[in-house]
Amino acid sequence: SDPPPSFVMATRDEEYDFVEEPPGDFFCPVTSDVLLEPYLTECCGQHLSETAYRQLQDEGKPCPECKLKDEPLKAVKDKYHKRRVSSLKVRCPHKAEGCEWEGELGSLEQHLNAN
Repeated sequence: SDPPPSFVMATRDEEYDFVEEPPGDFFCPVTSDVLLEPYLTECCGQHLSETAYRQLQDEGKPCPECKLKDEPLKAVKDKYHKRRVSSLKVRCPHKAEGCEWEGELGSLEQHLNAN
């Protein structure tokens, strides 16, 4: 039988092998990183990674989606969206070495630390 499809997505620090292709709104439009720590902009509801949000805030730049320049960029941590992202199914990064673990992204670190 054919091997299962692979949806490998990289962030600045990590690479994830998703069991199914994640929805587009699970990625930051600025950094293209998986939204592990998503922020939700107050102006238009755009999701940003923590890295992108902090960088835009530090540089005094507007929201990359609606570009409202009159107000400083404000956002809040989106715990609901974080739970959704954390529930995505991933494969162990040590699959090539024989690990067959598949589980939720939010459990990956615990799996890696247990082995």
